[in-house]
Amino acid sequence: MCNNKWNDIESKVKDTKNLCDLFILWRKAHIVEEEDSYEKTVPKDKKNKDKDNKYKKPKDLNKFKESFCKDGFLIDSHNKRADILFVLKESVTIDKKTGTEGEYRDTFWLKCYIKQGCPERDATAKKYLSWVKRKCKLNGVDRLDNIAYINLNKRGGFGLTHHPSLNKYVEKYKKFIKKQIEIINPKIIICGATKGYVSNVLEDSEYLNTVKIIDSYHPSCNREKR
Repeated sequence: MCNNKWNDIESKVKDTKNLCDLFILWRKAHIVEEEDSYEKTVPKDKKNKDKDNKYKKPKDLNKFKESFCKDGFLIDSHNKRADILFVLKESVTIDKKTGTEGEYRDTFWLKCYIKQGCPERDATAKKYLSWVKRKCKLNGVDRLDNIAYINLNKRGGFGLTHHPSLNKYVEKYKKFIKKQIEIINPKIIICGATKGYVSNVLEDSEYLNTVKIIDSYHPSCNREKR
């Protein structure tokens, strides 16, 4: 089914010059996405199945549809090119303490933790931040002033990625993801188990020949792929 509203929004992506304007369009695209498409792109909870033995969808589909998790530079930067861009799959929208779906906020949690410091008991946040710092150091970058970090799926997910849904999301929002990478304009892209997605998004772009792409493990893993 054709969705003229969604197509009109997508057509404006190529002319965006900054992340703020891109995110405005991206959030609108989430909201007007046609229902048959949304059924495919919405993440599923791999830890829970329904009576038909299928992975469960979010309880409040309408609320989740409007979810948008901002990301980008870890520290506000006036530079036109990031030293390193980290690309992950999706933020977690599950409250790990209660196992329930949380409020779908637009806060950039990693950026907040860099500004305010990680909560003492948040081992996951510490692990992610340590991974970022370690990867930066291995690539000759000692500061986070000009580092960016993004997730492919801006709606968020449930901790364990449901890859069929992520595949459909990346296919649907390919131009948005590509534009975000181009605006950040990194010298190096470090993929947290996302190299296949990144290569696909940039496959028809000359930019692919100007950036170094490094395939890495996801920060939640205990082993490193070199």
